[in-house]
Amino acid sequence: MTRFIAALALTSAGAAFGADATYSVKLLTPETALKAARAALERCRATGYQVTVAVTDRMGVVQVLLRDRYAGAHTPDMASAKAYTAVSFRTNTTELARPRSRAGRRVAFATVPALPRLAAA
Repeated sequence: MTRFIAALALTSAGAAFGADATYSVKLLTPETALKAARAALERCRATGYQVTVAVTDRMGVVQVLLRDRYAGAHTPDMASAKAYTAVSFRTNTTELARPRSRAGRRVAFATVPALPRLAAA
């Protein structure tokens, strides 16, 4: 029986080693991230909002952070947290803040464990 288990373990290990060890992903260039941040900032200005814009890469690391001159002191942290949250949950934070129905009961973002750096609204 132990030989069978050992043989099974070796066979399974061989399949795992056959898989690719690396993979490629596409990332925004800093220039593209800056262009997106500037466009978002201009749109907010045009609608009368003073904001901070954060653009993250696909891992949630901030690439660009632009704060308008009259945006509140809390906005850089909040913009970074919202961008990180959107990447982590692969959805916009407005969707996360909306109550949802799951198995007949309402579930909201507040039920997600209180993890650092998460923000929705």
